[in-house]
Amino acid sequence: MRLIFAAVTCFALAGCANQAEIKWNQAQADEAKCESYGAHVGDAAYVQCRAQLDAARTVADANHQAADQQAMPTVRRDPRIMPY
Repeated sequence: MRLIFAAVTCFALAGCANQAEIKWNQAQADEAKCESYGAHVGDAAYVQCRAQLDAARTVADANHQAADQQAMPTVRRDPRIMPY
């Protein structure tokens, strides 16, 4: 039983670490992109650049979720996929 608990805990922590790593890599990429435009940390232009990248990512995520939600009912109603 302890082994199962340890395994579940490891998988849960690995998932958290993966999300943190993704966010860290995303922040590093955003920083590099803004600096490539000539904006430097602490500048108003840098803050605006990071805000625009974040807003664009939020819109893209919302569009992706909306597309997923539209696709799911179509799959559920297709009798060739789920005949019940």
